[in-house]
Amino acid sequence: MKTRISNTLFILLATLVALSGCTNHYKYKIGVSQCVGGRWREKANVEMLSAQHLYDNDVKVIIKNADNNNERQCLQIDSLVDEGVDLLVVSPNDYHALNGSLQRAREKNIPIVFFDRTTALKDYTAYIRSEERRVGKECRSRW
Repeated sequence: MKTRISNTLFILLATLVALSGCTNHYKYKIGVSQCVGGRWREKANVEMLSAQHLYDNDVKVIIKNADNNNERQCLQIDSLVDEGVDLLVVSPNDYHALNGSLQRAREKNIPIVFFDRTTALKDYTAYIRSEERRVGKECRSRW
């Protein structure tokens, strides 16, 4: 599980660098909008915050938790966009509710990476998810 989360974080950070060019004097801001808390998502948050230190002072990760509230998640995404994030990582709470805020991010040319879930918005940069069936089979075979 830790390897999968670490690999996910590496992909997110590599995507940011690839999309933004290679300048050493710019601080990248990654905005993360989690739909809810919980042990698995908290672990992912800790990994993302830890990974930012791999890039010295070039990367700042800002994490928000919507606590299963669509309106709160929209406001948090709008806030991250207003803060000028360079990359937006979103685990949507609802398939349709966030599209206005996400479209606003795209209009500002902010790449969007969906994490674990997607929305009806089709204009996104990447989608990272786990392979639930494979993980289930591995867990079942260990018991």
